[in-house]
Amino acid sequence: MEAGKNFSTISTFASDENGAITVDWVVITSAVVGLGMATTLVVSGGVENLAEDTRNALANISVGVTFGQEEDGGGFMLTAETLTSWHHNESWFNATTTNYSDPNQWSAEQLVAQHEAMAEIILSANPNDIQSGHYQNAIDHMGAIEIGMAAQGVSVPDSGVDFQTAYESFHGS
Repeated sequence: MEAGKNFSTISTFASDENGAITVDWVVITSAVVGLGMATTLVVSGGVENLAEDTRNALANISVGVTFGQEEDGGGFMLTAETLTSWHHNESWFNATTTNYSDPNQWSAEQLVAQHEAMAEIILSANPNDIQSGHYQNAIDHMGAIEIGMAAQGVSVPDSGVDFQTAYESFHGS
């Protein structure tokens, strides 16, 4: 009788499925981890090459300066509507910005020198310069030069003043 009881215990144990799900999860999880590791090995070389290519591409890009009153109120630029000098108009704006943007007319070095000359005029302005319009003319030219610099990918030099600063100072913004 005891042999029958042992057989019954063994048969109950063999048919019991409690804990089987744990074994299933261990096998499935091991398979997923293995696939993940295999994928990482296959993809990692390509990702490293792509990262290097991206780094090199970004290293060779110069970030242009934002000009113009943007929709969100940030940034600033010379436009036909923001001209400071009373003798400048839309026609002057279009011709001058086109001229400064043309690398056949203005080299990067010439643009930087012209920007620095306008900065000197703006920084040394006196009441006579403001009354005669010389100061306002320099502000407009500086804005047009900065548009040309952006078009040619030239960084605005640290001349002590830029168009936005000069414009806001003149208009009390």
